[in-house]
Amino acid sequence: MSTAPRLSAVPLALLGAAVAIAIAGPARAWTSSLYPADGNGGYRAATVNFAGRDWRLPDFSYTGYQLGATAPATGIACTNTRTITATGDIAAAVQAAVDTVGSAGGGTILIPAGSYTIGRTISVPYGNVSILGAGSGRTVISVPASYRPLDEDDEGLFQLGSKPGSTNRQWLDQGAVLGTVASTIREGDIRATVTNAANLAIGQWIVLQQYYWSSLSQRNDSSGTWLSYNSTSFPPAGSPNRRYSFVYLRKIVAKAGNVLTLDAPLPVTLDPANNPIGIRSTETKASGGRITLRDNTGIAGMTIRFADNSGGAGGFPVGIGVHVEGVRNGWVHDVQVQNFPRFGFVFDATARLSITDSAALRAQNTGGNGRGYGFLSIDSQNLLLARNYVELARHSYTNQSGLNSVLVYSQNDSVGVRENGDDMHAGLAQAVLWDRHGLSHGSGLMLSYRGAASSNAQESNYSSVVWNATDNGYRGTSNGGVISVNPSVDGYGIVVGGPTQYPVFDDATTIASGARMQRYGGLQVGPPAQMAVPGARNQNVLYEGLYTSGLTPASLWQQQVVQRLGQAPASFASSACAPAPVVGTVARSTYTGSGHLVFNGDQLGWSTAFGTACPSNMENGDVSTTAASCKVSAQTVNQTAGGRYAMSILPTATVNGVVATLGGPMLSTASYGSLRLSVYPTSATLRLNLLLGAKPYVAGEAYPTLGTFAISGLIANRWNTVSIPMSRFNAGSFNAIILKSAGTASVSLTYLDDISFQ
Repeated sequence: MSTAPRLSAVPLALLGAAVAIAIAGPARAWTSSLYPADGNGGYRAATVNFAGRDWRLPDFSYTGYQLGATAPATGIACTNTRTITATGDIAAAVQAAVDTVGSAGGGTILIPAGSYTIGRTISVPYGNVSILGAGSGRTVISVPASYRPLDEDDEGLFQLGSKPGSTNRQWLDQGAVLGTVASTIREGDIRATVTNAANLAIGQWIVLQQYYWSSLSQRNDSSGTWLSYNSTSFPPAGSPNRRYSFVYLRKIVAKAGNVLTLDAPLPVTLDPANNPIGIRSTETKASGGRITLRDNTGIAGMTIRFADNSGGAGGFPVGIGVHVEGVRNGWVHDVQVQNFPRFGFVFDATARLSITDSAALRAQNTGGNGRGYGFLSIDSQNLLLARNYVELARHSYTNQSGLNSVLVYSQNDSVGVRENGDDMHAGLAQAVLWDRHGLSHGSGLMLSYRGAASSNAQESNYSSVVWNATDNGYRGTSNGGVISVNPSVDGYGIVVGGPTQYPVFDDATTIASGARMQRYGGLQVGPPAQMAVPGARNQNVLYEGLYTSGLTPASLWQQQVVQRLGQAPASFASSACAPAPVVGTVARSTYTGSGHLVFNGDQLGWSTAFGTACPSNMENGDVSTTAASCKVSAQTVNQTAGGRYAMSILPTATVNGVVATLGGPMLSTASYGSLRLSVYPTSATLRLNLLLGAKPYVAGEAYPTLGTFAISGLIANRWNTVSIPMSRFNAGSFNAIILKSAGTASVSLTYLDDISFQ
């Protein structure tokens, strides 16, 4: 581990409490006490003692293709290049080219600029294969509504690393056991002492694995459903479930007796006193066939545009843009997935991928049940996601399962999520960095203990860092627009700098719960510790410079790469046989300005949430694109010229039950003359109550409102324009529009669109 100097911070009155202190004056450049300037134009890592413990930033530079040392696609042979000349549906031509170059050891498939169709999955179960378009917006691939994957859950239009109907995850836990670790490996260590190194050699890839033990599971799972294994042997007896283990893919770069030097540090401390730490091979036969990690494979330079479909089980839309499974040292660069049915991108059992300058735009389905995620990482490690963009999804960036470790989300944008925000989801994900993460229109960060929610997810955050987060103040209403942090009692969290306005909650058991942290330029922790159980306040999150702009370096990941490698992170570059794609412009929704547009299903606006007075809300709805449920999705009727999306509501008979809430910036009634909306009822008896309110930041508090306007007297089965003078409300400030049901008169399918202030 590094022996950087240790700083001691005096907690004073802040020890054990979140104290609000105003910061006056213009923003000034400042550095974190955890990463101070070194006096030579750079920075250095430092250990800080505060609130009775030591704090230190992990080194997140060991991520991405070749751990950042070389540009993606390096080493692809120029002697084996195929250019697609077919027109129309090019699926057969692309698959034939992939099989030809893949069987020959690798090569490049070039898809020139133009418009094409691909109606079936392209399978790339090979290493050293590059699929390269001319650039997003130049190479455009349309996916027809008839597209049907063989596997709805685990198959992308481009399937890299495995074949449809099969898996390539065996390397995680099915390799031959080569030995065990003899002594503790500390967090940040790159050396491991083994009991016997006879079967281990320099240049060999290995997997280090330790299964969960009883006390670890009990501390992080209040339901008592997590598995644990107490054993003196590796692997433990029975049929161990790899999801309940720590797993790390590493390469041996040096060997001295029984001491191995690994090519990247470990993100947690592994102690053989808890359970044996095994060393597995990644290159031997497993029970289900040969373990074959695919090296040096990726895709770049295209737009994938899905047509609406509802062909899955239960009428759900099906389709994933790019699915990467069992790939080591791969890439996804400049790929846009538009109107994605289930997921934009999935990275499953992968390691050392660079996912850069790509976008997932508008989910066809955001109704839960594992749908509507822009970028989803499962069982993966040492991934870099940089400069990506997601708009109008359920979650923009999600990492799921305790096998996720050392994930860097750097300089990405998350815009207009429909539920919760970006999150850690089911399992003890370790060393996750949210670096200069851009949040807007209701997007937030949920790094929390989740309890029984989300299929009994329990603890999801072992350790994470939020560095220099930004937001635009449009907090939203569906538990969005906040940063909630509650790591494992065994781990920690660090939040440095930012956000601008979004509230930060410590010890969150659900989004927007726990203790709200206050603006302060120095160090602070949450409220005093209670019981050391999941969901209790453990003071294991350090906050520094909350709501303080000017943090340097702006990107922690970029500076750590420079510090380790002596150069900026490598980017996707041209090769001798294939020019780099011309990175396209992301087709972001237009937005007409602060306080004007509230809702248009085809554009960004205020964040939208649906209440319990809808029989099928966002959490469980969106059964199909035409279902009569509360949602924003493609509809058969739309007020906007050329538009495809509207808000669909079907209230219950509950009187004054919340049907939908729209949240935005704080505005004044004095700034506008009227509130206008288009309403399409299917019954002339429709009646809704519309309120203006000031949405509180604390969950469960009542809305202070500025009065109610009753919407009634509408003509059925046509669009009605309703203009409400602002004088009908009490004068004051507001940041929410609330629609409530009005008893049996409101129980009819209704569409809403084009809500704006005039």
